[in-house]
Amino acid sequence: MPKKERVRISTIICAFLTVAVFYIIAVGAALYYFGMSNPILERTARIIPYPAAIIGNSSFVSTRELAKKLDFAKAYYANEDFSQTGKRIDFSTLEGKKRFQVKEKQLLNKMIEDKIVEILAKKAGIKITPEMAAQDVERKIDQYGDTKKVQEKLDKYGWTMGDFENNIVIPAMYQDRLTANFMQTDDTRPKALEKIKNAQTDLNNKKDFSEVAKAYSEGESAGSGGYVGWFSKNEMLSEISSAAFSMKKGDVSDILESSLGYHIIKIENRRTMNGEDQVEIRQIFVRTKSFADWLLEQEKNIKVYIPFKGLYWDKENGEVAFSNSELEKLEETMLQEDYGDASF
Repeated sequence: MPKKERVRISTIICAFLTVAVFYIIAVGAALYYFGMSNPILERTARIIPYPAAIIGNSSFVSTRELAKKLDFAKAYYANEDFSQTGKRIDFSTLEGKKRFQVKEKQLLNKMIEDKIVEILAKKAGIKITPEMAAQDVERKIDQYGDTKKVQEKLDKYGWTMGDFENNIVIPAMYQDRLTANFMQTDDTRPKALEKIKNAQTDLNNKKDFSEVAKAYSEGESAGSGGYVGWFSKNEMLSEISSAAFSMKKGDVSDILESSLGYHIIKIENRRTMNGEDQVEIRQIFVRTKSFADWLLEQEKNIKVYIPFKGLYWDKENGEVAFSNSELEKLEETMLQEDYGDASF
């Protein structure tokens, strides 16, 4: 090949690369300024994985991942059953675009938390192998019905089984295992366990439940002798409800452990209200540090940077926050609305 022709080709390649780099930088700058609501910018963000958030020194949430989650959210709000409730969101309106920004922020927040949990889990020596993830997917499918039903549901929202594994199953596995590890290593638990065992000893010595609750229980119910009221099964912590609904009136439980601490419950009464079983409960409760409190402490030691205009990482509260007070108020309103939101 003649030298001039080689020079010409190399010049064209150089010029092409220069334009490509300029385009990537320019679109990235526009994307961080205007957000994912612009269709052209969003399409580019699906191809080029710009960082939507940088977590620590080696982890980030990409705009491609965020766009995939936003697709799911849009499909969730647009599905026929949900629209019949009268709470469907039209993201094409001015109000809808603002709600879309809130949804984007909430999804990004969840994705950052998932990444932080994964970082902490790996630091604790927790590993999720592909084989373990596949087994958990099978368990989830069994819970939801069968593979066909799950796939039909995923198709409705534009997800594959791989999306289900990566976005739902694996983050939940890391969360569950990190929670279990925390509960095993939490140094507040031995003292709390000793305290609840002392309460149990007093109960075994025939002391009145209400008096023991006043002496040992923590929280607002202590003043009323541990009385917390009537509950249906879905209104209680799962660790407590499984015991409570297997007990009879007057029964006192053994020591129960939950994510909040240790409990001893007494069934004051039982009834059926509107076809639903309910129990009236007193409890002796000794608090331990919660996983959420521990996680917030850990998040304060991890640097998180969000390049989008109008968003920043609130280190004290461990969450993505708006710079815009109008969007803050809109988010508060949306949180008060009962959407039954499973879109993130």
